[in-house]
Amino acid sequence: MQRSRFPIFVGVALLTGFLFASGCTDPLQYENFSHIRQNATMQWEVEKLIGDPDQKLDNQWLYERPEKHLTALVEFDADGTVTRKQWIDADTGVWEDSQEPGEGNSEQVIDIRSSED
Repeated sequence: MQRSRFPIFVGVALLTGFLFASGCTDPLQYENFSHIRQNATMQWEVEKLIGDPDQKLDNQWLYERPEKHLTALVEFDADGTVTRKQWIDADTGVWEDSQEPGEGNSEQVIDIRSSED
């Protein structure tokens, strides 16, 4: 007597769908990014908070989500401590930079949306 494989297939498909839906969310969210602290957070903590970067360029990690119009940049010193972080979200119009060019540890948030919106 041959057993039907259909119930097993359905069970595996449902389990896979559940695991995908519950555990595969993108960690690059502003809430997670906001926990990164300049001169305090280490590289391993950044990776734990917002995931693997899309590009590692010397002391800079770049995260890009073109479909969300989102870019994040995190810079580190030689010891692996965050020295600067940027969050650019074209959908919401927020450009947050923890350091102005030529400045120390000031943090600024700029609305990059045009005044016509």
